[in-house]
Amino acid sequence: EDSPLWKEATAPAFKIRDYGGLVWAYVGPQDDVPDLPEFEWTRVPADQRYLSRFAVECNYMQGVEGGLDAARVNALAAAETGEAASLGDGDEPAHTVRAMATDYGLIVGTALDSDSEAPLDVQVTHWLMPFYTTAPADRKGVLEGVAWVPIDDESTMAFAVTYDPKRPLSKRLLADIRRGKRIHPQLAEGTFRRKRNKDNGYSGSAKSTFAPFASRFTSTFELAVACQETMGTIVDRSAETLGANDAAVESARKLLMTAAVDLMEGTVPVIVHHGEAYRVRSYAATVERGKPFDEDEGVRAGVAAQV
Repeated sequence: EDSPLWKEATAPAFKIRDYGGLVWAYVGPQDDVPDLPEFEWTRVPADQRYLSRFAVECNYMQGVEGGLDAARVNALAAAETGEAASLGDGDEPAHTVRAMATDYGLIVGTALDSDSEAPLDVQVTHWLMPFYTTAPADRKGVLEGVAWVPIDDESTMAFAVTYDPKRPLSKRLLADIRRGKRIHPQLAEGTFRRKRNKDNGYSGSAKSTFAPFASRFTSTFELAVACQETMGTIVDRSAETLGANDAAVESARKLLMTAAVDLMEGTVPVIVHHGEAYRVRSYAATVERGKPFDEDEGVRAGVAAQV
């Protein structure tokens, strides 16, 4: 009892919060705890959301960038499955991507190009600093997103959520989710590793190893994750070339770098204490050709969460 060890030996303790179906903890200084991000799905009843988690075998930023680049994933799936036979080898359907910086991160608009003068159908998604991407909204109003949480430099834990802001998730939707569709891959029993992984060539059986790559997956989302992993755990970005349609990826990198430098110099990002800024949702909008999507009132109104 007189040993100084009792006074010198300590263990850190952190407050946790049960919030939106997840347990949250901030492991930084406890005298300046950030706000919890007020994602729309954290405020709906439990029967209106579905949460899952799975390991991703690459750097967290590669996962984030895959979530930001939905247009190219859909193009890859179409090319692999023969739906884009008219495209040249290595080509992709022409599309336009625009990104706009916001208090919370980025608002991203993606539209397929065409020769007509008809208005553009724009899918509006978000990157919410520092780790969350949203998927395009579906026709029934079901929304989805993924939090990419780094485990270490070469591995990530993804937390995926599907939710309906208006009603409980249907039995049919839940059945699809449990079959590995949408953004919830099937897992190897007793683990957080996906059944389709690098070790088995992303196939559930030896027979499917010989199938076209994209056809091995039940969703384009899982295909996107596989594409990020097969690039390597940490890609050498010094050899890459970015184009105009990489605007979302390029903007996200710049925002993170700026925030990191500011933090080292003592300036805390504004978003840290404004959890309400995360109240946004994906949205499909029709925008006049030639008009910036971020200036369209319909787009701005649509991205506001309603719960």
